[in-house]
Amino acid sequence: MSAELLDGSQAVLAPQVLFECLCVLTRPRENNGAGMDAAEACDRLRKAVGIVPLLPDPEGLVDRWLQICAVNKVSGKQVHDARLVAWMELHGIHRIMTLNGRHFARYAQVKVVDLSI
Repeated sequence: MSAELLDGSQAVLAPQVLFECLCVLTRPRENNGAGMDAAEACDRLRKAVGIVPLLPDPEGLVDRWLQICAVNKVSGKQVHDARLVAWMELHGIHRIMTLNGRHFARYAQVKVVDLSI
């Protein structure tokens, strides 16, 4: 399997995406999760990393993230999305595939590929 997209670009993963996925996969179904046990969820994430390359958190991530939060007046749960934007900027990535495109609407530097139905 390959992480190459239809347009020839390469999909990559941020460590943060794995953290957030593990949270959702192991959260109970009645709380909007998948209800998996930790071992199964971790196995699935390991398989994902075997298909889609995992890029590390770059140097300067915290400083850039704090700048983005301050400039965009980001607070609450949206700080997680701002961290992804900082990670993307530092890696020179300009597109994000997400189920929550509206969360990234405030960031002109990010092109959103919204996968929600």
